[in-house]
Amino acid sequence: MGNPLISNIEKDLAWTSVP
Repeated sequence: MGNPLISNIEKDLAWTSVP
């Protein structure tokens, strides 16, 4: 969205959710 850091974390979380 606006914060690249949050975007990175969100991506990491999404990836961890996916096997």
